[in-house]
Amino acid sequence: MDVEKVKRAGEILSEKQYRQPPDQIKFTSVIDSLELVLAKQNAETMNKRLYTEAWNADKTTIHVMPDTPEIMLAKANSANVSQKLYTQGWEESKMRDYDIRADAIPIRSAKSSRDIASDVCASSANLSL
Repeated sequence: MDVEKVKRAGEILSEKQYRQPPDQIKFTSVIDSLELVLAKQNAETMNKRLYTEAWNADKTTIHVMPDTPEIMLAKANSANVSQKLYTQGWEESKMRDYDIRADAIPIRSAKSSRDIASDVCASSANLSL
């Protein structure tokens, strides 16, 4: 009887029978576990190929209306900031001919205003003396 007890104890304490190699253990994971679902969603989000395919499909179908207030404001702002448009009016005015004859109306007006101003200054100077 003691011999049987020792044999049985030897079988129980045997490392070879007690431990199984990891490759022989069957492992299945729960498909709908929170960690696995989150990992799958993160992998889909970070997938560059799917991202570029979605963008390439959408960019041909999405159309922004040209008369939305945001688009019109952006166009007006770009015209206000544009250096080319800013200097274009000045360049065009420099290209036109000016009428700078001595008897031109703006020249006569400027001369008469100057004469009036000098007469007023002269008369106020005489009064103060």
